[in-house]
Amino acid sequence: MPWRGTDVRPLNLRPRALRPQLKRDPLGSMPMRIQPLLLTTAMLAATATDTTYAQRPRSISGLPSWALDTVGRLPPGQDAIRGVALNMTEQQVRSHLGVPDSVVKSYSEVIDSTTKLYYPNITVLLSRHGVEDIACSAVTCRLPNGIGVGSTLAQVVRALGRGHPGYRSGPSHSLFYYPERCDCWLEVSFDEHERVFNLSLVNDNS
Repeated sequence: MPWRGTDVRPLNLRPRALRPQLKRDPLGSMPMRIQPLLLTTAMLAATATDTTYAQRPRSISGLPSWALDTVGRLPPGQDAIRGVALNMTEQQVRSHLGVPDSVVKSYSEVIDSTTKLYYPNITVLLSRHGVEDIACSAVTCRLPNGIGVGSTLAQVVRALGRGHPGYRSGPSHSLFYYPERCDCWLEVSFDEHERVFNLSLVNDNS
């Protein structure tokens, strides 16, 4: 859930020229007239650093408008692909998917040491915190409600609701869904026939 925005500019807060104020507050920390100004500045700075995804420019979607939403909230209980959810351990992943075809250990500056498990048409990325990313394009890739590879756009919208087009620079043929209590997202990707060809669950480590 790519990305924090930095395009919010604080208002012009330059005060009018004032004569020096010598009166201090009871604690003697600073001139009392300066306190409201500093408080306002701090509040605006906090707002600028807390820019939400909704303030970023959205992707131009190649999907019909009836499938799109400005929020894309993922329904509860649909944040797993073939039983694999974010933050699961490697042992839990293997209990759902079995023994991987190959295992690759590497290092990322963002999430430190990583392990990639490769299955036929499924890739699972783990850090020391658990699953960070799962990409699944096998015909067996399903959400708990049965939506998965091969499902039509209409079936996805009926089951999950309308999705967000995302924040990529180019045209999007995906719907993004954001769980309520997770800095992460589900991406449902569609082919030219508007059928699902890939499901991805991703933790936002940006």
